[in-house]
Amino acid sequence: MPYFEVNGLYHRYEEQWILQDVSFSGKKGELIAIVGPSGCGKTTILKTIVGILSPQKGSITINSNDITNEPIEKRNVGYVPQNQGLFPHLSVYENIAFGLRAQKWKKNEIESHIQDLAQISDLEAVLNRKPHEISGGQQQRVSLLRAIAPFPILLLLDEPLSNIDTQLREHLAIYIRKLQEEMQITTLFVTHDLDEAKMLADKLVVLNQGKVLQIGSPVDVNLNPKSIEVATTLGLKNLYQTQKTYQHEHLLL
Repeated sequence: MPYFEVNGLYHRYEEQWILQDVSFSGKKGELIAIVGPSGCGKTTILKTIVGILSPQKGSITINSNDITNEPIEKRNVGYVPQNQGLFPHLSVYENIAFGLRAQKWKKNEIESHIQDLAQISDLEAVLNRKPHEISGGQQQRVSLLRAIAPFPILLLLDEPLSNIDTQLREHLAIYIRKLQEEMQITTLFVTHDLDEAKMLADKLVVLNQGKVLQIGSPVDVNLNPKSIEVATTLGLKNLYQTQKTYQHEHLLL
């Protein structure tokens, strides 16, 4: 039985269907990349899982518990939006502590936990600074730590490398993967960049126009796209259309 499962998810905005019968699943500790072009429904999937949006149809199950209709605060799902969503008036420390205080952690437990997280993330020197006083890469790490600090049962990352310069992108990608593996957090990672997905993911979910086109390992999907639509969605090149011919034999009886 999978640890996490989206089953037959539909979501409509006004008259337009954004998600149409979206289904996929993941194992405990697995990192799943949802890939596809802008506007194909990737972020909508994350927002329905975290509880910001309500699907018109379908279900979301984590660890055998149906959370489809649970309020956001009871889902224990960590979410890092594309714009990071850090509180500008709070220090780095206070940003990370936000979810822990909501869960009624004791003060000494919060301090110890944040110090541990800051040490492994190389953020000890900036804990008292505000978000605008640190670099973009540091802001992204703070946003990630705030999401994972309360030990979520599922982590959602929406284009976490999109606003990072090229030199830091690979370093941050490796950091995300290392932290995710160490904490064994099942993670959904949204990206339009196939190279990022191949670098990070155990499994790819290829999405276009609100529909799942293919699911598989990065290597399998890259080498064996199921259709020309999958190949073009992934931006694969050197595509050749083939035509099968069949030879009919007539047997005389």
